[in-house]
Amino acid sequence: MGNGEQLECEGEVQNILVQIQGHSLYISVYVLPIAATELVLRSQWLATFDTHLVNFKECFLTFYINGELITLHGETSNLAILAQFHQLTRLQATNSIAELYAIQIQTPEVSTHHLLEFTTSMEPELAMTIQ
Repeated sequence: MGNGEQLECEGEVQNILVQIQGHSLYISVYVLPIAATELVLRSQWLATFDTHLVNFKECFLTFYINGELITLHGETSNLAILAQFHQLTRLQATNSIAELYAIQIQTPEVSTHHLLEFTTSMEPELAMTIQ
C-alpha cells in the first residue's frame, strides 16, 4: 500500500499449519480484510529465514527451514481464472465491491437461410470471389 495507507488487521493466528506445494510449514499469519487470495506472504515472513534465494525471472523462492531446503514456485500464468463463490461472498461482506456483473461470451449461430443470395446481375468473377 502506498502513500501512508495501512491495511487494518482483523487478528493474528500463531503457528498455523500451511500446506504449500507439498510442504508443511508452521507460520504466524495476520487476518486481513481482503478476498483476492487466500494467503499473502510478505517480507516480514521472509525475514524469519537467515538466508533465502528469490528469482523473479524464473518465479521461485528457495530457503532452508528446519534443515530442509524448500523451493516454492510462483504462478507464471497471466490468464484470468473464475472467482470462487466464497471469494465473491468475502468481497461483498467486506464492502470491497459495490456491484457485480457477469460477462459471458456467446458465439452467434449463423443460419444458412441468411447466406448471401447472388443475383443474376452480379458479375460472375465477383460471385466466384465471394463464394
